[in-house]
Formats: sequence, C-alpha cells, structure tokens
Amino acid sequence: MRRGRKPSPARLHIVRGTARADRAHGDAAPEAETRGQPIGLLPDPPEHLGEHARAFWLALRAELESLGLGTSADQWDVEAAALLYQRARHAEERIPAGGFFTCKKTGDPKRHPAAVEALQARKELRLILEAIGVSTPGRVRVLGSAKREPQNPEEQFFDRARA
Repeated sequence: MRRGRKPSPARLHIVRGTARADRAHGDAAPEAETRGQPIGLLPDPPEHLGEHARAFWLALRAELESLGLGTSADQWDVEAAALLYQRARHAEERIPAGGFFTCKKTGDPKRHPAAVEALQARKELRLILEAIGVSTPGRVRVLGSAKREPQNPEEQFFDRARA
C-alpha cells in the first residue's frame, strides 16, 4: 500500500511547467515544445446530457480553461461531474415543500430519499471537482499555494514581528 500524497498526473506537471524527464516514471517524457501547452481543449457537451448537465458542462469548461487546466483528457471527469450535478438538481426538485425529512410508518422521522440522493450526488461531485482542480482544495493541490500578501499595515507589522 502506498503512503503519502497521491502523485500528480504527468499532464499537470506539463501544464505547470514542472515536468522533468528524469521523473517520468514510465510515462513518455514530455517534449520541451509541449511543456506548458494544453493537450487539447474540452469539446462541446455530449448530446445525451440534459439541460442542467449541459449548462454545468459549459460553465465548468470555461472555469477550467480560465485556470489553464481544461484539456481533452478531462472529458470523462467533466461528463461525470455534469451528470452528478444533473442528478443532484433532479433529486432536489423532488424534495417536497415540507423539507428534508419525512415520517416512517411508525411515525418516526427519517430523511427524505430524494434528500439522501441529492446529498450523495453533491459529495461525489465535490470529489470530482477537487480531483480536476476546480474546487479550492483541488486548485491549491494542482496549482500550488501562493503566499498571501498582507492587506493592511497591521498585518505587515505583525508578519515582520513573527519573522
């Protein structure tokens, strides 16, 4: 069993410009002219996606491309994310106006099945978005964290005092 952080995919090293031939680990070493260049842009949404999923696909594609991460290699993850978003939206539409809870035959409260489905879809969606670098934790993992500059003079003073 492997310990520690998951290794970053080779394509992310190419996008970041940190790819090294001596660390290719079985993958073909990236050529110098491909470093930092996108592998290929995401295509248009597939025809089988519903209205919500197509809108989500287009928004996610725009976000990925603005971050410099949108490639054709992400197509399956983007499609899975769009389908999960659609599933969550449909489940949320089925939740009655009474709320997220309903009653069992015995009268005890339980979660509404549509609420459980929506929650599960949102959790899976969050995992996919983190994996492709769109959510905040995923973006920090993929792009690296930049040191935050102090916004006011007091923060500058206290940062110097700590150093």
